[in-house]
Amino acid sequence: IVASTEKERIGTFHKGAEIAAATGEIVNITDETVKNYPGAKKGCNVPLVVNGTIIGVIGIFGNPEEVKTIASFVELYVEKYYQLEALAIPRLRDKEMKQRLLKEMIMPSGDDGIRLLLEKIGINLRFPMECGVFSPNLRGNRAEWENQILSMMKDDGIIYDDDIYGFMGGRLVLFRNDGHKKSLEEDVKTGNVLSICRVSIGDNASTLEKIPLSYNKASVLDRILNKSLSSMSYFSDRSKY
Repeated sequence: IVASTEKERIGTFHKGAEIAAATGEIVNITDETVKNYPGAKKGCNVPLVVNGTIIGVIGIFGNPEEVKTIASFVELYVEKYYQLEALAIPRLRDKEMKQRLLKEMIMPSGDDGIRLLLEKIGINLRFPMECGVFSPNLRGNRAEWENQILSMMKDDGIIYDDDIYGFMGGRLVLFRNDGHKKSLEEDVKTGNVLSICRVSIGDNASTLEKIPLSYNKASVLDRILNKSLSSMSYFSDRSKY
């Protein structure tokens, strides 16, 4: 038993659940048959099947005839929960790996780590890469801003699935693979992101080794200039850098 409203039963053996998990059949236990199932109480035990695989058993205490409908509803609910969780896990894993990859690219500890992460995520870097730093205009709910900026950037076509991006120090850092229809500067100007953030753009990185410098330039522009859009392609911004 891995979970129960009766805490003292957690970690104990349940024969009825074992049979339900092994056979895929519902096991009903009555007052008369409970003695045949060590660790069990009377009730209904329904196998939990997710994507064709039995991953556990849902047990509802009570008269089997009275609780079997409830048990079926609970089993359906839990099955859907695990299906949705299974869909979310790959996205969460990729997001976490992209965050790790971003830090490795900015503060490299070796090409092997970067290549391993790229292989796991299934992304190829295409040079030259553009780097942008996006900072919120106003103080507010950080989580809301992060969700809003990502949504806007996807809607505006500023980021693609194979771009590398993540949040560092309250700012969104983006490395865009080569292959976008327009430059980052053009996409930012024609999109909506400047309504909620400032954008600073570094030089294009022609190799993996030049990515940290590209980030450094965008990050410095973000710190020293209070403009809605700054870029190393502007002479005045480059001079101030």
